[in-house]
Amino acid sequence: MRRISLKKKVDFFVLAFWIVIFLAIGIQLIPQLQSVTEALTFAFLSVVTMYFPATYLSRHLLPKALKTKKITVFVIQFIVVSVITGWIYVGYLYLFAFLEKAGVFPTTHFFDVIFSIIPNVFRFNF
Repeated sequence: MRRISLKKKVDFFVLAFWIVIFLAIGIQLIPQLQSVTEALTFAFLSVVTMYFPATYLSRHLLPKALKTKKITVFVIQFIVVSVITGWIYVGYLYLFAFLEKAGVFPTTHFFDVIFSIIPNVFRFNF
């Protein structure tokens, strides 16, 4: 009988974690968007956008920073990757608002509400 390595077990656990996040986001969005396809597509894009930077940061950059004791460099890399990921996410919001207005998905006011909140977030945080 073959033994599964600890790394493989961790990889399986991490994949299961991301699937749970995908399902949680999708299930929360279905009633608000009134479209299962739109909710699951948005959830999928959101999770994929978060998965790759999070994995790269935690598997490659963080261990390297800990070994070389350059945590400040890691913090800067983390902030840059987070800002880029955030802007990609905002791009998805605009994309889905456009797709709703184009008639690809049923029209909801979910993305309109988000766009009215975004300027207020910048006003209070900066």
